[in-house]
Amino acid sequence: MQSDWIKHLGWLWSSALRLGSGRARDRAVRTYFGHPGGRFEDLERYWTRVLAQHRAWWAEATLFAALWLLFERLRVRRIYYHTQEGGRVRKEIDDEPPRSLYTKLPERFGFELTREPPRFLQHAKKARSSCVRGAADLPWYRLEL
Repeated sequence: MQSDWIKHLGWLWSSALRLGSGRARDRAVRTYFGHPGGRFEDLERYWTRVLAQHRAWWAEATLFAALWLLFERLRVRRIYYHTQEGGRVRKEIDDEPPRSLYTKLPERFGFELTREPPRFLQHAKKARSSCVRGAADLPWYRLEL
């Protein structure tokens, strides 16, 4: 479970700032929000006043929601969380995700580092997909509930 809402708004905020002022900037804001009356000032107010309160705890809230769903609704008792390296391999991406999401955050929630992959990946070394094949040999975070 994840939400890229704050990340996407951060990109929009940075892009709008680079555009300077005027119509081009307002057009970018309107295009993103899909609202004909959207203006940069609206985005600025939302980014600096509303989201400023949420950015600090967004990762924790999202992970808590995922854990609640897995445990309370699905009754999953062993939960795996990939490491930063594992995320790059599994998602087949080159850019660097935020390190704190894959170190401090799982540790604050009680995850422990393990070399044991999730059961469905333990025999995946011959899988066709490179993201599955490589994931079995990487470290994971595991939480036993």
